[in-house]
Amino acid sequence: MALSDAFYLRLRNKADKLIHKFGKQFTKSSQGGFDPKTLKALPNTTEQVWGVLANDAATLQTFTGDTGATWTASKTLILSAATQIKPTDSIRVENNDYSLANITTIKPADVVVAYLLD
Repeated sequence: MALSDAFYLRLRNKADKLIHKFGKQFTKSSQGGFDPKTLKALPNTTEQVWGVLANDAATLQTFTGDTGATWTASKTLILSAATQIKPTDSIRVENNDYSLANITTIKPADVVVAYLLD
């Protein structure tokens, strides 16, 4: 564990608290797979995950603070670091499903702090 990990773990905990305070739950869907032992297809699964939907760049800037970054997306979904993500997963936002294949991981050092989906 790097010396900076303790700092980023505290940051992740703070981000999770803010996501739970200001966010809501979204439905994440995962594709089923194949069980090589039984030779049967596994069913698709869904789970509820926590996130914040920032509707514009100003909202996102307010939530993340002055990071010096330029936000260009009109909507960004910020997901908790506790979310387990696979490239084949999708998430339902405002009655639309979005792929998580191109999600951005905010991961300074070796600690996932949050995920961003534009």
